[in-house]
Amino acid sequence: MINLRTRWHDRREELLSDLTQLATIFGETTDGLKDCRGFLFNSGSWSGARVSLEKMVFESCDFSGSDFSHCSLMTPSFKNCKFNECDFTEVRMWNCEFIECSFEKCEFLGGQLGVDGFYKSCQFIACRFKPKGRSRRLFGHDALHEQCHFVTCKFQTLELASTRFVRCQFASSFRSVRFLGTQATATDTGGSAVMLEDCDLMDSTFQSCEIDEDCALVRTQVPEQL
Repeated sequence: MINLRTRWHDRREELLSDLTQLATIFGETTDGLKDCRGFLFNSGSWSGARVSLEKMVFESCDFSGSDFSHCSLMTPSFKNCKFNECDFTEVRMWNCEFIECSFEKCEFLGGQLGVDGFYKSCQFIACRFKPKGRSRRLFGHDALHEQCHFVTCKFQTLELASTRFVRCQFASSFRSVRFLGTQATATDTGGSAVMLEDCDLMDSTFQSCEIDEDCALVRTQVPEQL
C-alpha cells in the first residue's frame, strides 16, 4: 500500500482543493472500480483536519490503503465503494451515506462513526472497532445500519447507544462491550438506547459483555449466556 500512496505525492495538494478530480487520475482497477487507492486524506491531527468531502458523491471507487484518520467527513455519499486496509482513526462523520460498500481490515479507533449516518447493505470484514481516550462511545447518535454484515470484526471496550442495527448479521467478537438501554442513556444529550431489530448475533463470541434489560432487542437472536 505504500507505493500506492507515494504515487499521489506530486498532486496531493492540488487534489485536496478539488477532490472531484480524484477518481479520474489513475483510471480503473482490475475490478472495474475507479482507482483512488492509497490517497492520503489525513491532515495530521484532528485540530487541523480540513477534508470534509461535503456533499460529494463517490460511486464505484476503490479507496484501499487510503488514510482518512483525523478527518472530518461532512455529508458525503459513497456507493459501491471499496475500503480495504483503510485507517479511520479518530475520524468524525456527520450525515455520511454508505450504500453497498465493503470495509476490510480497516481500523476504526476513536472518532465518531455516523452522527445521522446511514449504512445499507455494507460488508465489514476483519475490522477493528475500539474507542480511544476516556469515552467508550464510538458509534454516533442516530446512525442506522441496515442489512449490514459484520464478519470476523473485533468490537472492544465499547458502549453501544443511540444507533440502530436493522436486519444485520454479526459473526464477530465482542469484548467488554455494553449494549445500553433507555435508563442508562436518559441523561445523555440526545441519547437513546441501542436498537437491534431482526438481527442475528448467534455466530458471535462475547467476553465480559452486558446487555441492559431495557435495551431494545426486537426479534433479535443473541446467545443464551448474555
